[in-house]
Amino acid sequence: MKKRILILFALFLLASCAPAVVTPVVPVPTTTEMIEPGDTFGEMSFRMAKNRRDWGITFMSFCEVIVADFSSPAVHTRQCELPELGRVFIGYGVSGETREDVDELWSTLSWEMYFDEQSINLTAFGTIDDSYAGLKFRYWNVVLMKPAVGNHTLRFLVHPVDAPEDVTEMIWQISVK
Repeated sequence: MKKRILILFALFLLASCAPAVVTPVVPVPTTTEMIEPGDTFGEMSFRMAKNRRDWGITFMSFCEVIVADFSSPAVHTRQCELPELGRVFIGYGVSGETREDVDELWSTLSWEMYFDEQSINLTAFGTIDDSYAGLKFRYWNVVLMKPAVGNHTLRFLVHPVDAPEDVTEMIWQISVK
């Protein structure tokens, strides 16, 4: 009996000294389905804006805007706080001096968008064009209704069409207070 306990103790000791297997944690979408206009996500919901006045407030009013060179792969991360709002525009996009500049740049890029690691169907939401301070803009037309208090992640992946492996990733860690 003592011999058996000694062997079990030795096996336990060896097992506890073995190196741990570390598996990286990679966030994955919670489902394979994409968020569509009108879908809910907890108490929050997603919709399209009819025009700029229908946006509510844009998240860029509270979060530092990331100006990225989409031709060079990079990861940009920002942290910010939002007050509790009824709706917030969470679309992102490109700008140019003319509508033609915007059209040209837009045609060279492929986009993915995630909210709390849930994929957004950007094609279903479409885009919205705007002008401000002499510049022209094109944004993905995504409005988040009733953002829940807590921490959220807004993430865009932008791929040049001619080099899809060169990903620019933009991540905002947003805390709604």
